[in-house]
Amino acid sequence: MSYYIAKTLSVSFNEAVARTTFALKEQGFGVLTDIDVAATMKAKLDADIRAYRILGACNPKLAFEALKLEDKVGTMLPCNVVVQELASGKVEVAAVDPVASMAAIDNPELKDKAGKVRVLLERVIDALLARTRSPYWLDASNTVITTVIGGLSEACAISDRRWSFDAMTKPRDLSVLASVSASTSSI
Repeated sequence: MSYYIAKTLSVSFNEAVARTTFALKEQGFGVLTDIDVAATMKAKLDADIRAYRILGACNPKLAFEALKLEDKVGTMLPCNVVVQELASGKVEVAAVDPVASMAAIDNPELKDKAGKVRVLLERVIDALLARTRSPYWLDASNTVITTVIGGLSEACAISDRRWSFDAMTKPRDLSVLASVSASTSSI
């Protein structure tokens, strides 16, 4: 039994991270942690490695149900999703298989919940190949500006501000965003 579910993409690393984050959201997951392993290795060990990020994904409803079944299941949460640049220039996205990770716990109800999470994570991974364009707009430095869903813009956090604008008009830079609309509502 494999311990992960993975696909390889022919997109940039930042595009893969954006697609993955969006696909997780579509399946009810939030990203609780985002660990830039390459930056950490550089800062702590002065070692250079390929682009490598670990996204800690959590589906709150299913995590709550799992915690009710096993109070120490939190040692195995959240569900980690790795986005890594490969030597070929492609990018691999791999999610933990929760059924494999929960095999160590003797609880049939928990294994059933893990199966439901696996189905959702499989949908996330499968959606990465189906998407031909990212739902995100990126600025010149590949910073996520906004998501576009159904032709409408959905605001994302940028420097503790919430930006919104007409999704039909792609801004050329952040100064355009600043002049359009800014509010300090929380996400």
